[in-house]
Amino acid sequence: MEEESGMKWVYKNKEVRMMSCVGTLGWVLQWDVDGGLSCIDKYLYSDDDFIKAGALLACGVVNAGVKNECDPALALLGEHVTNNKQILAKGSIVGLGVAYAGTKNADCLTLLQPVILVSSSDKFELSCLAAPSSGLIAISTMDGELTSAIIQTMMERSHEQMSLSS
Repeated sequence: MEEESGMKWVYKNKEVRMMSCVGTLGWVLQWDVDGGLSCIDKYLYSDDDFIKAGALLACGVVNAGVKNECDPALALLGEHVTNNKQILAKGSIVGLGVAYAGTKNADCLTLLQPVILVSSSDKFELSCLAAPSSGLIAISTMDGELTSAIIQTMMERSHEQMSLSS
């Protein structure tokens, strides 16, 4: 694997750890949306999907609690929620939950609700991440539609899917 300039520290890790390393940039750069996103941007163009997923997570963290007319978190993360590469979808789903926690952002909830309702077993992890991310966004709203979607999905899952041992 060819190490890109300025990213050697990331390549000292493998897979999910690379995602975590890049994701922590969001905490270091938190609330500095303009400066933070420009630092994170180069990781979005990496050839490694785990690094890209970390960059998506970092974008969400940088935007946590920040109100911005451009809404960069939704623009960057929203397009990856249904990505065929599950690691990218996971990074964007968790990133949205962190970025919009407590905001009751209807656009985010609209993006995440279909992911919660997907019943295919290969998308189970995405559904499991979309539920708490939606919960973070809609916290204290008593959103009956979201609550129903989460409960419906849980009831429709097989015992094998819901088991921690699988």
